[in-house]
Amino acid sequence: MTELPESTYHYHIAKKTNPHKDKELEDLIQAIFEEHKERYGYRRITIELRARGYKVNHKRVLRIMRQLGLQCLKFTNRSRRYNSYKGPGIDPLYWSWISHPSTSIKDFFMPWNRLIF
Repeated sequence: MTELPESTYHYHIAKKTNPHKDKELEDLIQAIFEEHKERYGYRRITIELRARGYKVNHKRVLRIMRQLGLQCLKFTNRSRRYNSYKGPGIDPLYWSWISHPSTSIKDFFMPWNRLIF
Protein backbone atom coordinates (compact mmCIF):
# COMPACT_ATOMS: atom_id res chain seq x y z
CA MET A 1 0.00 0.00 0.00
CA THR A 2 1.22 3.46 -0.76
CA GLU A 3 0.89 6.32 1.60
CA LEU A 4 -1.66 8.33 -0.35
CA PRO A 5 -4.09 10.67 1.37
CA GLU A 6 -7.67 9.46 1.17
CA SER A 7 -8.92 12.73 -0.30
CA THR A 8 -6.37 12.51 -3.12
CA TYR A 9 -7.42 8.94 -3.85
CA HIS A 10 -11.11 9.89 -4.08
CA TYR A 11 -10.29 12.95 -6.17
CA HIS A 12 -8.51 10.88 -8.82
CA ILE A 13 -11.14 8.14 -8.81
CA ALA A 14 -13.90 10.74 -9.32
CA LYS A 15 -11.91 12.41 -12.08
CA LYS A 16 -11.57 9.13 -13.97
CA THR A 17 -15.25 8.21 -13.70
CA ASN A 18 -16.68 11.60 -14.71
CA PRO A 19 -17.06 12.15 -18.45
CA HIS A 20 -14.95 14.83 -20.07
CA LYS A 21 -17.13 17.95 -20.00
CA ASP A 22 -15.52 19.66 -23.01
CA LYS A 23 -15.51 16.60 -25.29
CA GLU A 24 -18.46 17.74 -27.42
CA LEU A 25 -17.02 21.25 -27.69
CA GLU A 26 -13.59 19.86 -28.61
CA ASP A 27 -15.09 17.79 -31.42
CA LEU A 28 -17.06 20.78 -32.67
CA ILE A 29 -14.06 23.11 -32.60
CA GLN A 30 -11.98 20.52 -34.44
CA ALA A 31 -14.72 20.14 -37.07
CA ILE A 32 -15.06 23.91 -37.59
CA PHE A 33 -11.29 24.29 -37.82
CA GLU A 34 -11.04 21.59 -40.49
CA GLU A 35 -14.22 22.73 -42.27
CA HIS A 36 -12.63 26.12 -42.90
CA LYS A 37 -9.32 24.60 -44.03
CA GLU A 38 -7.42 25.61 -40.88
CA ARG A 39 -7.95 29.30 -41.59
CA TYR A 40 -9.98 30.12 -38.49
CA GLY A 41 -8.41 31.24 -35.23
CA TYR A 42 -10.09 31.23 -31.84
CA ARG A 43 -11.95 34.50 -32.46
CA ARG A 44 -13.63 33.34 -35.66
CA ILE A 45 -14.36 29.91 -34.19
CA THR A 46 -16.00 31.59 -31.20
CA ILE A 47 -18.20 33.63 -33.55
CA GLU A 48 -19.07 30.48 -35.51
CA LEU A 49 -19.99 28.61 -32.33
CA ARG A 50 -22.24 31.46 -31.21
CA ALA A 51 -23.89 31.48 -34.64
CA ARG A 52 -24.60 27.77 -34.19
CA GLY A 53 -26.28 28.45 -30.84
CA TYR A 54 -23.51 27.61 -28.37
CA LYS A 55 -22.88 30.07 -25.56
CA VAL A 56 -19.13 29.87 -25.13
CA ASN A 57 -16.41 32.24 -23.96
CA HIS A 58 -13.47 33.06 -26.23
CA LYS A 59 -11.02 32.16 -23.47
CA ARG A 60 -12.47 28.67 -23.24
CA VAL A 61 -12.19 28.23 -27.01
CA LEU A 62 -8.58 29.43 -26.90
CA ARG A 63 -7.74 27.01 -24.07
CA ILE A 64 -9.30 24.07 -25.92
CA MET A 65 -7.54 24.99 -29.16
CA ARG A 66 -4.20 25.11 -27.34
CA GLN A 67 -4.86 21.70 -25.79
CA LEU A 68 -5.71 20.25 -29.20
CA GLY A 69 -2.72 21.94 -30.84
CA LEU A 70 -4.87 23.89 -33.30
CA GLN A 71 -3.36 27.09 -34.59
CA CYS A 72 -4.08 29.12 -37.70
CA LEU A 73 -0.78 29.28 -39.57
CA LYS A 74 -2.17 30.21 -42.98
CA PHE A 75 -2.16 33.95 -42.34
CA THR A 76 0.82 35.74 -40.95
CA ASN A 77 1.89 39.34 -41.29
CA ARG A 78 3.85 38.46 -44.41
CA SER A 79 1.22 36.33 -46.11
CA ARG A 80 -1.74 38.70 -45.73
CA ARG A 81 -0.95 42.38 -46.07
CA TYR A 82 -3.26 45.36 -45.76
CA ASN A 83 -5.45 45.90 -48.76
CA SER A 84 -7.82 48.85 -48.98
CA TYR A 85 -9.74 47.50 -51.98
CA LYS A 86 -13.48 47.68 -51.23
CA GLY A 87 -14.86 46.23 -54.44
CA PRO A 88 -15.75 47.75 -57.78
CA GLY A 89 -16.53 51.45 -57.75
CA ILE A 90 -19.80 53.07 -58.74
CA ASP A 91 -20.65 52.80 -62.41
CA PRO A 92 -19.81 55.97 -64.40
CA LEU A 93 -23.25 55.85 -66.03
CA TYR A 94 -24.78 56.13 -62.56
CA TRP A 95 -22.73 59.27 -61.86
CA SER A 96 -23.74 60.80 -65.18
CA TRP A 97 -27.38 60.12 -64.33
CA ILE A 98 -27.04 61.82 -60.94
CA SER A 99 -25.23 64.85 -62.32
CA HIS A 100 -27.76 65.30 -65.11
CA PRO A 101 -29.45 68.75 -64.99
CA SER A 102 -32.94 67.25 -64.94
CA THR A 103 -32.17 65.27 -61.77
CA SER A 104 -33.19 67.07 -58.63
CA ILE A 105 -31.99 66.48 -55.09
CA LYS A 106 -35.66 65.94 -54.20
CA ASP A 107 -35.56 62.73 -56.23
CA PHE A 108 -33.36 61.21 -53.55
CA PHE A 109 -34.94 62.52 -50.35
CA MET A 110 -38.68 62.84 -50.93
CA PRO A 111 -40.55 59.61 -50.23
CA TRP A 112 -43.20 60.24 -52.87
CA ASN A 113 -40.63 60.37 -55.68
CA ARG A 114 -39.41 57.10 -57.04
CA LEU A 115 -35.92 56.19 -58.13
CA ILE A 116 -36.07 54.21 -61.35
CA PHE A 117 -32.83 52.74 -62.62
